[in-house]
Amino acid sequence: MNSMRTLIFCLKEFLKLAYRQIIFFILCISFYVLSAILYRSLASSVIYTICVLTFLGVVYFVVEFIRFYRKHIFLQNEINKDLITIEEENFSDNLIETDYQNLVLKLYNQSKRLLDDRERTNKEQSDYFNLWVHEIKTPIFALDLLVQNKIKDTDTILKFKQELFKIEQYTEMVLQYLRIESLTDDFKFEQYSLYKIVKNAVKKHSVIFINKDIEVKLLKFETTILTDEKWLSFILEQILSNSLKYTKEGWISIEFDACLNELRISDTGIGIASEDLERIFEKSFTGYNGRSDRTSTGMGLYLCKKVACALNIEIYAESVLRQGTTIKLRFDKYKV
Repeated sequence: MNSMRTLIFCLKEFLKLAYRQIIFFILCISFYVLSAILYRSLASSVIYTICVLTFLGVVYFVVEFIRFYRKHIFLQNEINKDLITIEEENFSDNLIETDYQNLVLKLYNQSKRLLDDRERTNKEQSDYFNLWVHEIKTPIFALDLLVQNKIKDTDTILKFKQELFKIEQYTEMVLQYLRIESLTDDFKFEQYSLYKIVKNAVKKHSVIFINKDIEVKLLKFETTILTDEKWLSFILEQILSNSLKYTKEGWISIEFDACLNELRISDTGIGIASEDLERIFEKSFTGYNGRSDRTSTGMGLYLCKKVACALNIEIYAESVLRQGTTIKLRFDKYKV
């Protein structure tokens, strides 16, 4: 059925393209008939000549249509390929088609050159940022040692450690953002205890929990999942960081629902406005809370969403303004 439709479509398009030649052919036959009448040629001779010319004309147009149809099918097959390669092979029938082919080839080469230049520039930038992130960790570590050795006041130490932790977290976010495009290449799937991954993420934020006097309610559970530990930890750390950032007092609770294979991280923070809730996972979206807090980048939850999708984890949020927010991670039942 599709082949017949394609054939009819090609026939219509061919007739549009060849209508001048067809009209010219008909005019030539008409002129011959008119001349034969004027010169009183034999009717049998005229009819024979008209039949021969008509037959030759039909054969010519049929051959041209077959070539037109085959070229259309060839080009459609090339267009439908997942990967199209432009080869310097001339498949045109005339000078104009050759000129168009050369023009397309030139545009392709220009685009390819521009893409190569952009890719090279992006790689140079990525290499620089990777180097910068790794280098910046050295002074952070040195400052941490100085704080522990030189400052004796406990409150001051906690404040210094909190700010150092933020610096380290932001540099880690830069590093993960650079890796996000080649995310799957970095995955290493193994069986892990989800409770241990969560516990380590909480422990990493212990300085901020202590400094802000926020209680953490971590209910123990026994669940093993197939995942990438590093990237799942990244998701949990970003969620905890957001919860701590917008929770001035109260608690943060973490629990696992075995029936739904769902991890819930809830806080008693400032909550999220209902009109912002559907957009919090969009890139660079900060919403009302972000506008009131100038340090918000809108990248944390965006990166969480990207990584979660790659790990086949559903992530969504529920929130009530001025009461708190719950982030839910639902794991694939076949991986739990």
